[in-house]
Amino acid sequence: MLGQMITIYMRLLLTLCAACLLFVTAGAQQSIQKSAPPNEPLVIVDAFKTTLKELVLAPENIASIYVFKDTSATNRFGDAGKNGALLINTKPNTNLLRLNSLLDKFQVADSVRNYRICINEVPIAHPELILVDESQITGVHTVNDIEWNPAGAHKNEKLLNIVSKAKQ
Repeated sequence: MLGQMITIYMRLLLTLCAACLLFVTAGAQQSIQKSAPPNEPLVIVDAFKTTLKELVLAPENIASIYVFKDTSATNRFGDAGKNGALLINTKPNTNLLRLNSLLDKFQVADSVRNYRICINEVPIAHPELILVDESQITGVHTVNDIEWNPAGAHKNEKLLNIVSKAKQ
C-alpha cells in the first residue's frame, strides 16, 4: 500500500510537470482562500483545498486528476495557482474528513487537540489543510514518550499521530 501511495504521489508530480489539462470542478474557485505553501502546487480534492503532504487518499478512490500549469493555473486560480494546480475528483462514497472531523470520529479529547499533529510519524506543517480518506485511517493516538524523533520535537513533547493503512 505504501508503494501505491508513493507511486500516485510521483505520478501527480510528473503529470504536473508534463501536462496541462483544462477543467474546473464546481466550487473549486470558492474553496481557495489561502495560497499553497511556497513552491507547492495548489491541490483541490472534491473542492477541498489541501497539499500533497497533508493528503491521505487511497489511489483506488481517485476518479480523475486534472492538472493545470503555467498561465492556465494562474488564469483559473490567481496567485494561488502560480506553482500549478491539481484537481482531484474522488469516486462516489469516498468520505473525506478535515482534521476536526477526524478527531471527532476517533473521539480525541479536547484537552489534547492542541498537540502537534503528525501523520504516520511525520510532523505536519499545516494541520488546517489535512484532508483524509476516512477508509485509510486506522487510528489517532496521543504519543507521550517519543519513540521516534520527529524534526524539532522536544524531549517531553506530546503529539497526536494519525495512522493510515499505508503505515502498516
